[in-house]
Parts: sequence; structure tokens; C-alpha cells
Amino acid sequence: MPFETPLPTGFFDVSDITANFHEEGGVVPSTVLRTNQRWHVDVHWDTSGAITGWIAGNWDIHVYLESMGPGVDYDLTDPNEHVIPLTPRVSPIPYDYHPDFDAGIVTAGVYKLVFTVRYVEPSGNPGEMAGYWEGPILQFINP
Repeated sequence: MPFETPLPTGFFDVSDITANFHEEGGVVPSTVLRTNQRWHVDVHWDTSGAITGWIAGNWDIHVYLESMGPGVDYDLTDPNEHVIPLTPRVSPIPYDYHPDFDAGIVTAGVYKLVFTVRYVEPSGNPGEMAGYWEGPILQFINP
């Protein structure tokens, strides 16, 4: 999905975010997941451009499950692992995020998977860059 940045093309470009998800021991991807199994999301994006190595700050990452119909929405972000520092080096710079989710944290139901990444300035204030990946609808079942 698109990534928005206020900088002109060629200065600081961010690739589309790509992601895969899978149940531990399951098929990649499967939109039906068992509530008693661990599952994972593998996310990737790249930055490139003339000033890529000069931008300081962090990426703030979130993985959401939005309930389709009545039910609970989830922010599955690990509070200890949701910040990725921007890497100051020559472009392109790859970024990968691989959160693992324990069995039992999501109740049975139907959800939309959404991954968001936003830029946070070194001061801690949100910056003018953000992107998202909107995944498929997932069904969690009790085996």
C-alpha cells in the first residue's frame, strides 16, 4: 500500500509495504487460523533516495485486527518491540518487522488485518510520513 511523505520523489522514497502472515506450522498465507496456535506476520519496506541516510527518528509500528461486525478490536503491538530506528546509511535501506503472536490472544471471529507504520521525529513528535498495509479478512476458529 502507499506510503505518504512530503518530500519530492528521489529525496526520500518509501516502497510499498508488503506483508505475509501464517500460522505456526501452517500454510502461508491461510486466512483461517486456529486460536490455539501461534501465528506470525512478516512485513517489509525499503527507503531510498538522496537524503535517506540523513533522516533521524523512528518508525512506530502497529498491527491491528479490526472486528468485522460485533466484537473486540485488537492492537497487537508489543510495547517493547514496536519502535524501529531509522538506519543512517546509503540507500536503499531495507526494513523488516516480524511480530509473533501467542495462541489464545485473539478470540474466535472474523477480523481485518491492518499494519501501520508512521514516522516519529527525534523529538518524539509524529512526523509527516506514514503508510499502511491493509491485509485480508482473517477468520480465527476454535479447533
